[in-house]
Order: sequence, then structure tokens, then C-alpha cells
Amino acid sequence: MLFSNYENNLDTFYLYFFLQKETDALVGKGQPGTQRNLNISIVGNIEISYPSVEEQKKIGLILKDIDIELSGLKQRLEKQKQLKQGMMQSLLTGKIRLNKQQELPQTIELKLEKSLNRNHYFEDAVLIAAIVDSFYSEKYVLGRKKVQKLLYLLRRKQEANMNAFKRKAAGPYADEVRYKGGEPIAKNKKYIHVSSNKLGSIFSKGEQIGEALGYVEKWEMHSDVEWLVSQFKFKTVDQLELLATIDMAICDLEKENKVASLYNIKNLIKSDKEWSAKLEREIFSDSNIQLTIRQCSVLFEQ
Repeated sequence: MLFSNYENNLDTFYLYFFLQKETDALVGKGQPGTQRNLNISIVGNIEISYPSVEEQKKIGLILKDIDIELSGLKQRLEKQKQLKQGMMQSLLTGKIRLNKQQELPQTIELKLEKSLNRNHYFEDAVLIAAIVDSFYSEKYVLGRKKVQKLLYLLRRKQEANMNAFKRKAAGPYADEVRYKGGEPIAKNKKYIHVSSNKLGSIFSKGEQIGEALGYVEKWEMHSDVEWLVSQFKFKTVDQLELLATIDMAICDLEKENKVASLYNIKNLIKSDKEWSAKLEREIFSDSNIQLTIRQCSVLFEQ
């Protein structure tokens, strides 16, 4: 079959894996020389056996899934090697002694001292204000669902404790933030306004939002907020829900020492009564989940 006609008959990933399987045979057909070369007369005569396009897509997704699993295992192995090297360096040079209590390095002491001046509830309030300041628009409604997803992603970027966020039908959602944490604090301090209409709760800027933004600068979180805006400014609520859901699933799988593959993530979502219905939605298609796994890997360096 000629490659010029493949678009209507072959899935791209199916073709990629087929050619990967035939690598040795292709190299053997190459013209001899310092570097073997292939030309159209050789490649154009390759016979490719293929099922229906729909089945090809499924085969391609399965093989992509295996590639992701292998990549995840390699990354985990590399991290363990680095951990071992670090421990060898510290233990074998006497930097860490097992029979003595170590003093905290000065950098850690400074971080602890800073943390005593605020708590995570107030931090959430400040970050919600920063989200409203950056994402609010008179043209487009900013609702609670979007604010919660953006707060989740921002906290993930900061490698903060994520225990407040639970598996809910709308994705990772923190009742704590809504009822006794960041949101009520932000409202009471007039960092934000929250009104209601037939679409739900609407977030807008409060009279004292400048005070919250001052804390963002003081606590050196401005770059985190800029990252959030650069990555998600024009994302829809559904896209944010997909991203936050898949990321939480990846984190939960890592806790169980499981690879974040399409198969494992779908099984996790399917087994959760709050999340199972997500798989019936188009946004949670296999291809979208695959792409989001890769996106999470880049965003959070997993």
C-alpha cells in the first residue's frame, strides 16, 4: 500500500507502532552505505495489514498506554537511583549520623518561622482573591466550580497539602474551603464578593482585594499565580475538571505504587461512586484522558 493514501485508512498511532515493529526489516531493506537509506520505491511497497479504523484507534491507545507505563516505571527507577545516591553521599560521609539528633538546616528554620505567621485557611483566602483578580471578567461568569478547580491546580503547583480536596461529582472539591476555610474568610475580609443567580454562585472582586494581593507579593506567591494564568486563563470549566480529576487520580495511584496509565485511571474513576459517571461524558474520552496524563506529567513534573 502507498503511504500517500494512508490518511483515510490508517490511524496515525497504529501506523507509528506498526513501523516501530518493522524497524529491523526496514533497516535491512535500506540501500547499503555508511548510513543505510530508504527511498520511496522501498517504503512505498510495504504491505500493511490493518483492521477497521475504529479497531486501529483502540490498538493504538493500548500500545500508547503501555509506553506511558514504561515511561513511568523508568522515571520512578531514576528517582530511586537519585535517592540512593543522595543517601549514600549523606550517610557515607557522616553528614547524617544515625545515633544523633540532627539540627535543622537554617533554610528550613526560616521556612518554619515564616509559616507561623499564617495558616492554610488564610492562605486559601488570599489565593482565592488572587484567582478572582486574575480570572474575573464582566463578560464571562466566574463560578465556584471554576474557582475550586483553579485553587486545586495552584495548590498542586505549590506542592501543598491537598487533603481538603475530595473526590466529588464535579471533580476535586473542598467543602472545607467553601464552608469554614478560604472562601468565608475572603468574603468576610471583603477580598471577594459572592452573589447568586440561576447559574449558581458568581465570584467578583471585593473592595479590599488589594490587601490580599499585598499578601501574595509578601509571601512570594506572585509567580505561582502568573503560572496559573498562563496555563489556564482560557480553559473551560469542563477542561479544568478533566485536568484536576486526572491529576488527583494520578496522585492517588502513586500512593498505591501504581503507574498512571489509561487503564488504571479509568478503573479508579469507574470504581468511585462520585466519579464513575464522568466516563460517560465526551470530555472524559480515552484520547482526552491520554492527553491529560501527559499534560499533568509536564505541569507537575510527575
